[in-house]
Amino acid sequence: MSDPQGQYADAELSDSVFAYAYQQDTEEGDNAKLRRAFELGLPLILFRKIRPSLYMPIYPVYVVADDRKNRRFLIALDEEIRMFDNPFDLKPDERRYAERTTKQRLHQPEFRSRVLTAYKYQCAVCNLKRSKLLDAAHIIADGQPNSVHRQRLDAMQDSPCRI
Repeated sequence: MSDPQGQYADAELSDSVFAYAYQQDTEEGDNAKLRRAFELGLPLILFRKIRPSLYMPIYPVYVVADDRKNRRFLIALDEEIRMFDNPFDLKPDERRYAERTTKQRLHQPEFRSRVLTAYKYQCAVCNLKRSKLLDAAHIIADGQPNSVHRQRLDAMQDSPCRI
């Protein structure tokens, strides 16, 4: 589980790589389990906290590196990225391939969950209440440099107004 407001320095490093901080003050517990998943190449489920008692599952994810120096595990969103020798320093051909196969960014499921929660699982335009039929879209393109999708959503969740 990862909480963006929590005590650990978990962070997105790129569109498809996530840094998951070691459990504090131990080499056992979660650290040993994640290290073993890395050794065996096992898929995991990453639960991202949206707000109290609401988590967004992201799966499958894979531990692709045990960064002992920085006390964190590096987790890939897409299985395809595991086939590269160094997924954090891709050659031009590898980058083109990875961009084609890992188009879904790590935060997209979380973004959708935050938007649906903010709008009480109904369409902001027509009030349709079938969440499986609803989509979430960025007002300002997410691909733009310095995108502020998280800050805008956090502010929107605290606001009673709708668009």
